[in-house]
Amino acid sequence: MGQFYLGRNVTNIPTVHWVVQRQLSTGLPNENMTNGNNPAAVVYDMYTNRLYGASKNPIEMNWDSFVAASNYYYAKGYAINCCFEAQMKIEQALEKIFGWVGGSVYIDNENRVAMMVFDENEASQKTFDEDDFLEFAIERPSWNSTFNEVKGNFYDSSNDWATKSLVLRDPANIAMQMGEINSRTVDLTGFSDFTSVQKRLWEILRNCTYPPLRVSFKTLLETAGRILPGQVITINNSDYGLSGLKCRVTEAEYNLVDSIEVSYKAEQMVEAMTDLMFEPHAPVAPRWDRYDLEAHDVVYQAAFELPRTSLYGDVPNFAILVERPSMEEGVLVYK
Repeated sequence: MGQFYLGRNVTNIPTVHWVVQRQLSTGLPNENMTNGNNPAAVVYDMYTNRLYGASKNPIEMNWDSFVAASNYYYAKGYAINCCFEAQMKIEQALEKIFGWVGGSVYIDNENRVAMMVFDENEASQKTFDEDDFLEFAIERPSWNSTFNEVKGNFYDSSNDWATKSLVLRDPANIAMQMGEINSRTVDLTGFSDFTSVQKRLWEILRNCTYPPLRVSFKTLLETAGRILPGQVITINNSDYGLSGLKCRVTEAEYNLVDSIEVSYKAEQMVEAMTDLMFEPHAPVAPRWDRYDLEAHDVVYQAAFELPRTSLYGDVPNFAILVERPSMEEGVLVYK
């Protein structure tokens, strides 16, 4: 066990954190990353592990889909660090994981467990034209039902694993809602690095800041083929002014006993309309003008020697608090 140093005038012992990172051995590519474990490898391990998982036989798993998901998360830089402190159903654990990184699992045509990621660049499985529809309806929620602010909580590994919060806002949506802030808080405690949190939070914001078009339609089974929820389709319907609309299927209703028709519900892929770059729409405000910078006598002061950390090594660190007997216009912090 390593040692840590306390200053002579420090009267309390700081909180000691134990950081444990597990090395998975699922065989998936990039299963262990520098900032945690690949989410696809975590899900695969939960299904196949015979000690604490669902004890699935590997032949019951769609290996190719997990490889594709693992490569997708690796390209995103998404790695998670999680600890389940109580016994729970695997569905509950999956809901938590996919709440962090997005994605889902499903049973494929060969009755195997497969993994799906929600890639904004995913190719469309099928294109439907207006002549393919037996019934067709659309709806779009109002702007007031959207969120223009998202807050994410995460553990910052670069700052002693302290719980931090990051807030992102969409100024255009705020203007559409007449300046009203409609906020949503999301759990991102599976992440431990600021870069991943920032990227994931922006993905969430761009999906909930614009009212997506929702489509309901009925078509022939022969026309549709086998389309599963989560897959991407393209819709063309000139009667509604829709051309090349990319949607993700949310529901599929088959009745193969006495009907050759199939019903679908799908939602517009807002993420396909935007990119991962955020540019401010309002000019940047001018910098704050500094006022009195003349030196004055310091009347009240206190110095505290801080604990040694890996960041500063053996170099002593001090926090110095001072107060001048006058009105302050602002505070400058020097590191």
